[in-house]
Amino acid sequence: PMLKQRLLAMNVKCTFGDDLTHLEEDIELVIAATAEVQGSTRFPKLLKLVLQLGNALNEGSAKGGAQGFKISNLMKLAQTKTNHGTTLLAYLVSSMEKSNPDMLQLEHEFPSTKESARKSGTQMTTDFKKLERGVTLVENVIKTGLGQGDNSFKKLEGFRDDSKAKLARLTERYEQMDANFKSLVTFLGENPGRMDNEKFFTLIDQFQTTFCRTIETVRKEKERKERVLKKEAEKKLRDAARSARAINRSRVSGTRRGPSN
Repeated sequence: PMLKQRLLAMNVKCTFGDDLTHLEEDIELVIAATAEVQGSTRFPKLLKLVLQLGNALNEGSAKGGAQGFKISNLMKLAQTKTNHGTTLLAYLVSSMEKSNPDMLQLEHEFPSTKESARKSGTQMTTDFKKLERGVTLVENVIKTGLGQGDNSFKKLEGFRDDSKAKLARLTERYEQMDANFKSLVTFLGENPGRMDNEKFFTLIDQFQTTFCRTIETVRKEKERKERVLKKEAEKKLRDAARSARAINRSRVSGTRRGPSN
């Protein structure tokens, strides 16, 4: 009796552990990535610098005097060029290197965002609801089976109790993840209803990657200029030495000829 229900309950029992573990890992990853961005002291400073730069560039226009900007606009720093041909991001990096080199450590601050960018909030919600449905199904199967006088369903009670306890703990972490992420996004001036964790961490990861590349580009350009200056200085020294030798030779030659009559 109740063969179909038994099979469904056993399927839940077989898959629940792995499904729970995978979802736990995803939730903890998003919590960690959220904490990294939220706990950063350099990131808010960077955003302030970007806002100041944008207002300076837009001074006198309708866009000037802005109180904030969209996180998605960060990538425009790497696309907009200055009059000198470098990007605005390269200009910022160069300024930081001179006046506040500690800010360049921002490239190491978000180790969890790259992996978090691959985690879909929609998929996590789907996976969570699947676990909930599975536990509810097992509860109903046990209740129906015992109601029909089949005590063999008691064997599922241990799994039911254990899975309910684990799901309750997971629910707490899931709700904590959701609350923390919404708090972060709201703090940064974004709408939590339009900015899910996948989109947000993709933006942060893309910016961090571009930031790292820009640091490398700026340093290479600085080294190139230093090499050019060094070669120019060495050439001046060689030219000066050559001129000095020529003058000395001229003096020696004049001394040998002696005074003219």
